[in-house]
Amino acid sequence: MHARLAGLAAFLADTRSHVVAAALALSPEDSARRPSEDAWSADEILTHLGLVEPGVAKRIAKSVRLAKEGGLARETSEEPVLHLLDGRRIETGEAKLVAPEFVDPKQVLPRDRALEALARSREALLAAVAEADGWALAEVVAPHPVFGPLNMYEWLIFLGQHERRHLAQLERTAAAVRSGSRR
Repeated sequence: MHARLAGLAAFLADTRSHVVAAALALSPEDSARRPSEDAWSADEILTHLGLVEPGVAKRIAKSVRLAKEGGLARETSEEPVLHLLDGRRIETGEAKLVAPEFVDPKQVLPRDRALEALARSREALLAAVAEADGWALAEVVAPHPVFGPLNMYEWLIFLGQHERRHLAQLERTAAAVRSGSRR
């Protein structure tokens, strides 16, 4: 795998392992509990993540396929790309964001089914990444509904930072439901 994608794949894998560990630390009953009326349960967070990732995988697969058909060049840079979205504060969770309608977890999956969906979505993402491997992904740009135009490296960084944002939310939710808090 090209060095740029290898770094992103490691970032995504590390983040996902933390999400799974945080989810499995909760009982299925606690995972379904909301810490407050206006906060998502762990199940809702996991379901949301399972809605976002397949969309990103499809975006990358389609965008790269079309760019390759249009004569996309091979990647020549080895410089790391993880810093490209620094300053966007995606993962900090400083401000509450409202999920777009198409990734709002209306039909919530229980924890184990949500984790299975996340595993399947990761397989689809990794397949899209494999097809994109070695191509000049900084040249392939597609719009994000909140952050505007992102290149394909930035889409992968966004995905990891978005998941880290929700990892922090998951950890706060777990602490609140374990303590019995209904803030």
